[in-house]
Amino acid sequence: MSNGIQIDVKVDFKSAARWFTESVFHDMVQESLAQGGAIIAKEAKINAPVDTRALQRSIHVAGHTDLTPDFQGEPLVPPSSKLEVKIGTTVSYAAVQEYGCGPIYPVKSNVLSWIDKNTGERVFAAWTRGVPPHPYMRPALDNKRQEVLQKVADTLERQFAQKAARP
Repeated sequence: MSNGIQIDVKVDFKSAARWFTESVFHDMVQESLAQGGAIIAKEAKINAPVDTRALQRSIHVAGHTDLTPDFQGEPLVPPSSKLEVKIGTTVSYAAVQEYGCGPIYPVKSNVLSWIDKNTGERVFAAWTRGVPPHPYMRPALDNKRQEVLQKVADTLERQFAQKAARP
């Protein structure tokens, strides 16, 4: 049994042969993957835990911040291959929110210290229980997988049809 993903695209290769190059193909695949990635980014923004909204606003498709108009923050470095897409965030605490973390102990002192958001008072502790997971990325991929595959296939078909229609 394969774990891969197959996308079926209908293409008139006879019409496409006159303009089809590896570079053109890679550009088309990149645009199609970015369109699919935008669906995952939008769903991840909905799923992301909300405090300051910084995590939500930072989720985007690398190299395609235009596909997430509310994007704010440091952009991801796009993948080196045009045959892949990267969706995520550069917010430092993103992984902790997605996966959680175990107990937190002080590293540079004997106690932890922070300002309580509810009371505004300083709190001291020898350790904390950590952070429970709040998955937002994986559920976005799982919930939107079929929609993403369809978007990628539709975008590729549209691009091939447009290129084939050229004189």
